[in-house]
Amino acid sequence: MATDIYLAGEEHHVHQYRLAEIYLIKQLIAKNAITALSLEIEFDKYQHLLDSFVLSGSFGIFADSTPLIYLAKKNNLDVLASDYRKNTLVGHMIMELRKLDDASGAPDSEKEVRLLSYIKPLVFANPAQFQTGDNMYSRFCKNLDLSRDFYDFLGAAYYEERDRFTFNYLSSYMKRKPGSHILHICGLRHIASLAGKFIKAGNSLEVIDLLAIQKS
Repeated sequence: MATDIYLAGEEHHVHQYRLAEIYLIKQLIAKNAITALSLEIEFDKYQHLLDSFVLSGSFGIFADSTPLIYLAKKNNLDVLASDYRKNTLVGHMIMELRKLDDASGAPDSEKEVRLLSYIKPLVFANPAQFQTGDNMYSRFCKNLDLSRDFYDFLGAAYYEERDRFTFNYLSSYMKRKPGSHILHICGLRHIASLAGKFIKAGNSLEVIDLLAIQKS
């Protein structure tokens, strides 16, 4: 039975992972195992560029993803930009807080106070009933129950929103193109959540350890 989704987790911008990914893509192409490559890059920023990508053009905008995209396009694979960053409230807040954090030269203890002032009057409360695991927040993401403060809450919601976007985008792609087989490369912390979503939806799945490939 052919695999619908291959999931490979990476540490972003680490050269050893990129080498392993190139090797993996070549392996899967040789086996005719994939028809598409999905990357954790922003859909709204990059998908139109991927759709108009030509092998003879200039594509430095893709940075260290360029070899993966070139290899996929050369072998007639669809390339999918399957991540979002700031098209929801939580995503916007995370990105803005990161900008403020990067721009501040203050020590961490002071930055926490400054950043907290930016998100008021949003006040985090973790009432007893929130810990029961049976509320609208936990039904969206179990990790929200474990939030100790507003930053934990934002972070958990942000990653869950991104994983839902990726799952929905790739699921929609497979419905539009029956018989598709996708290699999705993403950050390591997304693997468990995405795997659970695809398995629950009835997709055949294989999780690939890139470090094992890199060492082989």
